[in-house]
Amino acid sequence: MPNTSWSFRVWIICLASVLAVCAGCDSGKAGQSATATPEKPVPPKWEVSHATKSASSAAFNYVAVTKDDVWALGQETDPRTEISRSLLLRYRDGKWEPAAFPPAYPKADLLSNVVLAASPAAPDVWLFASFGNKPHAWRWDGSQWQVVPAAISPLAVLALAPDDIWAVDSKGPVLRHWDGRRWTDQKLALQATALSATGPDDVWVAGTAAAKDGRLQPAIMHFDGRSWRATPAPQYRFSKRPVSGDWATLQNIVAVSPDEAWAFGNHSITSASQQEDIVLRWDGSRWADAPKPMHTWASARDGEGGVILPDPGKQRTADGQDRPIGGPALLPGLSGKITAADRAQRFTARELTLDPRTKTVWGVGFVGSDETTTTPFMRGVIVRFNPGRR
Repeated sequence: MPNTSWSFRVWIICLASVLAVCAGCDSGKAGQSATATPEKPVPPKWEVSHATKSASSAAFNYVAVTKDDVWALGQETDPRTEISRSLLLRYRDGKWEPAAFPPAYPKADLLSNVVLAASPAAPDVWLFASFGNKPHAWRWDGSQWQVVPAAISPLAVLALAPDDIWAVDSKGPVLRHWDGRRWTDQKLALQATALSATGPDDVWVAGTAAAKDGRLQPAIMHFDGRSWRATPAPQYRFSKRPVSGDWATLQNIVAVSPDEAWAFGNHSITSASQQEDIVLRWDGSRWADAPKPMHTWASARDGEGGVILPDPGKQRTADGQDRPIGGPALLPGLSGKITAADRAQRFTARELTLDPRTKTVWGVGFVGSDETTTTPFMRGVIVRFNPGRR
């Protein structure tokens, strides 16, 4: 009579061996599949979020992020009447919709010094414009436009909070500050053109100031939450002796962190048609020249410790690497189709801003073909940055 207990034990051992071998096969396959098909890197690129219907002459100039939504301001010109009209859009629930202007807001061709700004920490949107030789300002409080007293005519506006607004006055070397109730003036040692900040205690202003020899040179000041102080910038001269029209200035600045900021401008002699780009980088202690190919007219921090530079089509990452940024998808030109000539189109950025909640970089400007082509066009666009995958 066979020993059933011994047979049962042998059967159990054999079954365990088979299961172990199968498990090893499965784990080997899993390991192979995990390493055999790695995700391919995807380069960063711009994606069109909205484009104007008009392709003759349209552009968006400002983009502003609030805690609730995103706003964009621009204008387009009717090719038949050559009359311009303002465009104000609001992004909610995943789509762009027309937004109401303040009451009695005039036509675009009557306006000057138009600026749109907002704070990502509040629902407020600020709109400035001058017309009839008089500056005006309005604030969107989340439900309606309100007139702001003591309006100014700014070149640039930086909104940090409803009670913390900085504005560069277009009428002189003065920086104006809104504390929630009134504007106060801050005298500057430069004629400012641009503002940027990472917070209320890390604010930069850039522009130009006269050097000892009378030539205009780049000038930058910093606010630490208590006071403004000048931070020396490199000086530029084409010749040792002063030459008429030899000047240098900064038009753009972007703060990335307390230890990093970038400033961009140009140096030229008007009479001699000489010109060079200026690119400066702040390393936490001083400003120094940076590579000229980094020059741009619009920029923004990317939310990851780096900076977006759309004109050279680069993302300067936090580790100092330059990643090329692809342009947005082609848009139809004047014919309503994408012709061979329209393939020469490129994206020109007017302003960029970071949404710190989603780390989305929004950009506005226009897509247009080269003016030397037979069918040039200019279509206003709102784009967003797709960081891709490394």
